[in-house]
Parts: sequence; C-alpha cells; structure tokens
Amino acid sequence: MALRRIDWLLFLLIYATALGVTVAYAVGSQVIVSDQMTEYKLYLKYVVEGSWSFEIDDIVNSCLMVTLVPARVQRITHVDQELLFKVFPCIFYSLMPAFIYLITRRYTKVSYAALAAFLVMSSFFFMYYPAIGRVGVALGFMAGAVWSILSRRYIFATTLGILVVFSHYATGIILLLLIVSVWLHLVGQYAMNRRKSVV
Repeated sequence: MALRRIDWLLFLLIYATALGVTVAYAVGSQVIVSDQMTEYKLYLKYVVEGSWSFEIDDIVNSCLMVTLVPARVQRITHVDQELLFKVFPCIFYSLMPAFIYLITRRYTKVSYAALAAFLVMSSFFFMYYPAIGRVGVALGFMAGAVWSILSRRYIFATTLGILVVFSHYATGIILLLLIVSVWLHLVGQYAMNRRKSVV
C-alpha cells in the first residue's frame, strides 16, 4: 500500500509529539538512575578520551549509540554533557510510535493507526524508557526495521538492523529471531504451495 501525504504528515506529527514528551521527561528528571549510570560513566569517559576502548567486563560498552556516538556529537558541538546525554536517546526512541503508525496504517484506517501510536505514547513504559537509553534507541530502530521489511525497503531495513545491534545487544537478538521466524514461515509456505502445484 502506497502511503499518502497525510500519512507522512501524521508520521512527522507523531514523531514531534513523541519527541516533545520524551525530551520533557528526560530533561525534567534531575537524576540519572538505574542502568543509565553505567551508560553515563562510559559516555563521560568517551567525551574525555575521545575514543572507544573495548572493556570485556562491561556489556554496556557494546551499546555505542548511547555512549560513543553522543560523546562524538558532544565533542563536536560542545553542548552541555548531561543535557546531550539525556536528550540524545529521545531522538531515536521517538521514532517508535511514528513507525508503529506506519506499520498499523498498512492494515487499517488513518484514525486506527493514529490511535495505535497514541496508545503506545500513553503507556508508562514509553515514558520510562528514556531513562534506559540503549533499550529505547534500539526499539526506535527496531520499529523502523520492521516497517522497512514490510515495505520491502531492504537496504533501509538492513541499515536499521545494524543500528539496533549497536544500540542494544538483546534487542538485536530479538530482531534476528523475528526475521528468521518470518523467513522460515515464508520458506515453508513456498514449499507447501510448490508441493500443491505438483500434485
């Protein structure tokens, strides 16, 4: 199904709304909590050192989209370190409800697709994930990868899939399992259809 101009406008509106909500939450919270402390320590280390170093004892070190990439941006722009660290994941995480709109829009009316995106944004978890940057960033990329696969934009899907891997280790595994499951289903379906045509 080809998307119309209204779909792209709503995609941008949903993204802007999600970005506003998550940035307001991230900037409004005064403390860095939970797993985000490890991300923040690595981010500050990369801001100071300017390079990535492999540390086997910390798996968060593999999440470059929330540690190394924002550190590089901070070194170039000289934006406040803590502010950039809090806002940077929101830029990508806010893609999730927008891509959910596009995915749902493939199967339903505009109003139902917009409702699906709103339901995601109104969830407690949507507000909470900016506090765990790597998971939120990966979910934004994963939603984009699923939409890309459904839209047969495989180069874009591959790019987003790679970004998922650099964002969060476990989400990359989930995306891989999803892709393999769909592929196995399609191969099985093809084999059954071929068998029926021979008989």
